[in-house]
Amino acid sequence: MLGVGLGVVGILAREDVKVLTVYVDLSVICVAVLTALFALFYCLSELTAYLHWLGGLSQQWWWFCWY
Repeated sequence: MLGVGLGVVGILAREDVKVLTVYVDLSVICVAVLTALFALFYCLSELTAYLHWLGGLSQQWWWFCWY
């Protein structure tokens, strides 16, 4: 009975580690996605400012990308 109990504790401990690993992996993925979105919007704003500085296009040129 003690061996079975220890086996169950071992399995539960391993399952907890797997769940913890999944949560850590998801948090890393979420941080990476948010960082990529921030970088994308930052680059778009810089590109818009540069093109506006050149005087070739208005600041609203990138709205056409959404359609």
